[in-house]
Amino acid sequence: MAVRLLETATLLEDRAVASVVSFRLANSADLATADLAFTCVARQLGGAAALLGNSDEAAAYLQQALDIASSVQFCPEIALAQLELAELLVAHHRDRRGEAQSYLDSAAIEFER
Repeated sequence: MAVRLLETATLLEDRAVASVVSFRLANSADLATADLAFTCVARQLGGAAALLGNSDEAAAYLQQALDIASSVQFCPEIALAQLELAELLVAHHRDRRGEAQSYLDSAAIEFER
């Protein structure tokens, strides 16, 4: 349930809760959960890190989430990780716009599967 709390805090932009829950979940970044719906803990940590202004940490978590989702071939989670990576790169790493476009193109393909 902590993963869902982190997701909710990030969506509501509650930085205080996101910070506390992220700290508690950091050691679980390599896990995926399917309590209510499948998600990678790393993707939720990436979203929280982006919210907290830690773009490099967010990118690392999102890449980890992409690797985990790809290893189990779960297309929706792959697409979400790619979309979030693209958004992050456009917002914080303007020199990586080509990479962002590639993630966005791949996400579109994954969403259609």
